[in-house]
Amino acid sequence: MHLVYLCGEYPPASHGGIGSFTRAMAHAMTARGHTVTVLGVQRGLSAVPDERDGLVRVLRLPSCGGGVGALADARALGRALAAVHALADENSRALWSHASTSAS
Repeated sequence: MHLVYLCGEYPPASHGGIGSFTRAMAHAMTARGHTVTVLGVQRGLSAVPDERDGLVRVLRLPSCGGGVGALADARALGRALAAVHALADENSRALWSHASTSAS
């Protein structure tokens, strides 16, 4: 199964308990044979780095900031989720698991 976690504070970026928990769950799920992608919004980025944390794929989207920018962040997350889902193996199901979408 392809699991996608939404987390705006995935390590090694500035993170707290949600980021640490998401990382632990992502690694536990890859150890069980699942494909895992972590998708989040992060301030201070100008491009979308496609990173690997072991077997976990990490996509960090640049944040548009607070206020109206938060709506743009939500739309960007939606488009990225759709793209990840479109690339998923047709025999697998994508499970969208909401951990945190904080843009801090």
